Amino acid sequence: LALELPQRCRVAMNLELPDRASSDESESVAAESEDFSTPRRQVACWRRLPTAWIHLIIVECIHIYLAVFSWIRLITNVNLRTAMRQHFVNAARLEGYFSDLFLWGSTGAVTVFLSNVTDPYFLGHEERIHESIFYNETVLELPETRIDGANLPWTLLIWLLPLGASLLLLFVLGSALRRRIWSFESADYLQFTWDITRKRPYRWCVALMASAAVFMPVLWLVQIFMYRLEDQFEVLRSSLLSGALLLFALDQLAFPAVPYHDWQASDSFKDLMFQRPLLHLCLGTNKSFGMKLVDALWAAEHGDPSRLRRYLCDPEDADTVLRICREAQRSESEARRRRAPAETEVEGGGRRDDVDAG
Repeated sequence: LALELPQRCRVAMNLELPDRASSDESESVAAESEDFSTPRRQVACWRRLPTAWIHLIIVECIHIYLAVFSWIRLITNVNLRTAMRQHFVNAARLEGYFSDLFLWGSTGAVTVFLSNVTDPYFLGHEERIHESIFYNETVLELPETRIDGANLPWTLLIWLLPLGASLLLLFVLGSALRRRIWSFESADYLQFTWDITRKRPYRWCVALMASAAVFMPVLWLVQIFMYRLEDQFEVLRSSLLSGALLLFALDQLAFPAVPYHDWQASDSFKDLMFQRPLLHLCLGTNKSFGMKLVDALWAAEHGDPSRLRRYLCDPEDADTVLRICREAQRSESEARRRRAPAETEVEGGGRRDDVDAG
């Protein structure tokens, strides 16, 4: 009995422990499912929306809006401060007065004489001949007028950049409509934003927008010499912020730092879904997410799939996603390798023609 009882107890314990362990595991899984069931339902609600369109219009096209806004501000600011430069010189003195007061705690006395419009160059021919600006030290009264003469190009110039921006926006939205993208977490949407910046119509529209920024200083210099305008350094200084924003927006449109991969030929890749937080819907760009994804794939290829798992709906699919992306990259490399000899032959033929012509 002394020998058999412990053995029976051990057998009973061996038979009962797995049942208890399995029950504990089921209870823990049930508890986890209860803990995560409500948040998942809440997250699923916003994921049913057309998140790709929301993200495309709000986030991916932000530099188009920024370019148009800074451009209109720049054109208006240059002409306004040129016409009323003395008024804005006084305004700068007022700004200096309050900045010294709140920065250093004290300031000297400042006397400002409010001035009238200092240059009627913006008026039409009739309003320029007859006195039409009245200022009684309290109210500034500007007449009804039409633009003419050397100022007429400003009207054509100011619409040049918004025209290019409108065409670019229509091209991007039309391409997304033909692609039939719905979720901003899909790999197809990610590939779409990588590809659209390399399309020829996209480049033409951005070039049209950039041409406006090139013509604007030329027109400004012509205006300075024609009307012998003075104190333009102050006008230039006050326009630096709008000009810097314009150049930044055009740089982001013309030279986007996106991953240069052509994986759209792989249907398996386009069917992938990634895990992106709600904050990315309004703040996270595909350029940033694409760089992080490529970095995670590189790390997973060399034995560290932890970063890749963070971007997947099911972390256990990391090996499958890595295999799909590896095959997509292999197909892209083979396609590039096949195109390389043809391009080399075309270039070589062009060189031979040049030599024969010489």
